[in-house]
Amino acid sequence: MLTTYRAIVNGNQITWVDKPARQIKGAEVRITLLRKATTTSKAERGRAMSLALAGLAKTNALASIADPVVWQREIRQER
Repeated sequence: MLTTYRAIVNGNQITWVDKPARQIKGAEVRITLLRKATTTSKAERGRAMSLALAGLAKTNALASIADPVVWQREIRQER
């Protein structure tokens, strides 16, 4: 069984995000790069999300949706 641990790769060094349950020595690993690691904090990402949502509210971008519950059900059925 494969076990996945989150880590950040900087050059040839790995920094664990979620520490492994046990110490790992001599294990073969395969690293998959998911996306560029972000250095922004949760607070900074929260502020950015808040600004984006405020922009949507200001432009009335979702005004065409008469019933949000019905809209959401329709969107889920499309999948």
